[in-house]
Amino acid sequence: MKNNTKAKTIQLHHTEYDNPRDRARISRPFALTDVYTLFSSVRSVLLLDDNRVRQPMASPSGGKQPANYLRLHRELDLENTLTEDDKERYDIIISDIRQNDYPRKAEEKLRQCFEDTWGQVIVNSLQKLYPFAEHIKAVETVLLENEPYTGVNHIAKTALVEGQGLRHTLDQQQSYDKDRLKIDNQTNAQKAWKALQRIEGDFEKIRTRLYLQLDRNPNTEEINKVNRIYDCFRSSAFQNGLFMAFAYLKDKMDIEDKEMFSKNIDKWITRINGKFHGTEGVRTTLFDHGNPKSLRYIFKPSGGLMPSYWSFFRYIVLELLSIKRGPETKIINLAKTGWREKLYTELYKRKVKEIGPLEELDNSNGNRIDLLSYNELVDAYSASLSVEEEDIKQDLSDSRKSGTQFTLDNDLDEDEAEDTDETQ
Repeated sequence: MKNNTKAKTIQLHHTEYDNPRDRARISRPFALTDVYTLFSSVRSVLLLDDNRVRQPMASPSGGKQPANYLRLHRELDLENTLTEDDKERYDIIISDIRQNDYPRKAEEKLRQCFEDTWGQVIVNSLQKLYPFAEHIKAVETVLLENEPYTGVNHIAKTALVEGQGLRHTLDQQQSYDKDRLKIDNQTNAQKAWKALQRIEGDFEKIRTRLYLQLDRNPNTEEINKVNRIYDCFRSSAFQNGLFMAFAYLKDKMDIEDKEMFSKNIDKWITRINGKFHGTEGVRTTLFDHGNPKSLRYIFKPSGGLMPSYWSFFRYIVLELLSIKRGPETKIINLAKTGWREKLYTELYKRKVKEIGPLEELDNSNGNRIDLLSYNELVDAYSASLSVEEEDIKQDLSDSRKSGTQFTLDNDLDEDEAEDTDETQ
């Protein structure tokens, strides 16, 4: 990313690499991702247990750090990429290579193995996928519209795009000046901070207009909606889920050739982008936790996203990749059916908690909850993805038959259970 300089490519100022707090929420509006999110995604596609990659209903986390080194060797294509001369020159024994244990003098060669495979996939996805591409376009537009950068505007731009913690430093300095001076005359830091906030406000308006495909200026409600949606796109959960969807298809389709994988990635991104362009619900509803008819809300009706929620977003990406006929159709359908039933089950449990203990419900109440949950889920699929009701009925038939027999045992991860309790 640091070497990217062309327009419409993801560059360093589109990332947050200088947040003073570790694993903190992204604070710079221009940033699409951060170091921790990238690390988490890279670690998952290269090291996660094969079962969690290949089984869409597998637990997203198991309490242990990923350590599948056979997967690491396979995904970097080390056997085919490293020549015998490489192995001898760098003293490489492929079977000995680990996450933190490898021949340091071969670092450049091993980095190239990554860049030729998943490195290329991650960077291309972060600059070509519809929401990311519109974000990058909005950054370019607002920076051009605010030229020339002189005086305090120059300070503001430096804080926005240069990194090195300058935005956080400027924020602290202007707050200090404001508390210390308590006079009408503003310091340069305060003026620069106001200029920065004005540019960031203009950016949010431009991004909203581009993302929603508006031919007018957006209103406050639309800006707030798109900001909520981008909180999702910029999360570790979404980005990890995106790349794990690609890893799932790569594994299940037995794609080993690097060029073939790259071609499939381009095809998949184009297909997802088509859903964003052609289905209004995908743009406006699907990822909006503030909309009760969004699948994002059905999954967890709260604003916070824990990293372990990546498995849900992997499923959502697979929904966006779904087509009637194609080499991926049967593979994707397995994930779709399992996750639709899971969402119905969790929604049913949530309704039971709202109404009362299951053992106190008579059969008519159980049926009423069943129908209520089913109707809410059908509405959410219709609003979010334009999925036909018949498709949902087919996937939910078994779940609905056993709906009133569900227990209230929570099968979520411990951290997810805490989040559910808070949102109730």
